[in-house]
Amino acid sequence: MRSALSLRAKRTLAVYASVLGLAYIMIGLLEVTNAVYTWFLRPGAGEVPIALLGLPADDLFGGFSSLVIGLVFLQAVRLWKLGRDEDVAFVLVGSLLAATFGVLYILVFAANGVSALLTGGEELAAWLASGWLTDALRPEIWLLVLVLPVVTVSWRAARIMVGEESEEG
Repeated sequence: MRSALSLRAKRTLAVYASVLGLAYIMIGLLEVTNAVYTWFLRPGAGEVPIALLGLPADDLFGGFSSLVIGLVFLQAVRLWKLGRDEDVAFVLVGSLLAATFGVLYILVFAANGVSALLTGGEELAAWLASGWLTDALRPEIWLLVLVLPVVTVSWRAARIMVGEESEEG
């Protein structure tokens, strides 16, 4: 049976997916830290312990989703070993999760903009002053751009593997 990816391609994919996994885990930990602080330790606090532009102050579930995506991507390190073509599935699932949440946050950005535009007045002025930048700089949106090459490679490899399996069976 022919391998869906060359050894060099598998190792490159493993390294790239592992770096993406570490990035998602770091973003997830930062988001969870901010959310725990603003929800449980100091409810109603105006400041957060980690104040980065685009990093939400109270998105606990977004942080958990980033942690899950990162952990799935880190499983791709198994591709480094010979004969482990089926582990491309971790990259495929991680990239699909990342694409889903990235598109979701783009839709949230668009919905907030349309809402501010329709409401007008003070809400529009507040959104234009700082809200749009916070929504647009959401880390999951920009990590989506880095995930796109992985989506194409893992999808192509999965299609080759499934195609070979159906021909043999």
